[in-house]
Amino acid sequence: QQVTDVLGHLGGTLESEHIFAGIQAGPVQTGMPDVWLLGSRYESAQMAASLGLPFSYAHHFGLGVEEGPQIVEGYRKSFKPSEYLAEPKVNVGVQVLCADTEEEALRIASSRNLARLKSVTGRARGVPTIEEAIAYNYAPNEIAYTRQYTQRCLDGPPEQVKERLDGIAEMYQTPDLSIVTICYAFADRVHSYELVAEACGLEPVTDNS
Repeated sequence: QQVTDVLGHLGGTLESEHIFAGIQAGPVQTGMPDVWLLGSRYESAQMAASLGLPFSYAHHFGLGVEEGPQIVEGYRKSFKPSEYLAEPKVNVGVQVLCADTEEEALRIASSRNLARLKSVTGRARGVPTIEEAIAYNYAPNEIAYTRQYTQRCLDGPPEQVKERLDGIAEMYQTPDLSIVTICYAFADRVHSYELVAEACGLEPVTDNS
């Protein structure tokens, strides 16, 4: 219901008696923006398919490496053409930490790993420093969780990350990937994006592009 409410609001098709009727977002835009449904489970994929929306699969916190392609394939098979989209369209979200060396990438990623652990255990308080993460005393079950989580993360030097990104694109049969990088230092995050962009041969985007 929430998804259809958003679509109706953006498209201006809500009934006059709807609670959101008359509400206008600012600045006022012309036309309707592309609406993607982000999800990591079968139910989200099927909702996107039934509504004829593009689907962004969250590989970085999905069910697992094996289930992801099955979920996306289910979306493609169940897709119903709509006023929004004629054919299924897939994007995949990936967690990446790229650094000059594998050792440095894993060191920087330690802050993200601890932040994730604390988030899922109800102790979230932002991203800790690398020093805090290295000094943290992981319990056996926390070690097991972190190992499982990092299997879906692409951490390493540029050539290694590029190879794994290509593998993800092939696995899901889409060239459209979204990269998220979480770490303590902003400079490390920027450098990670720069290394990935260079490795993938991407050109800088300007306001005039």
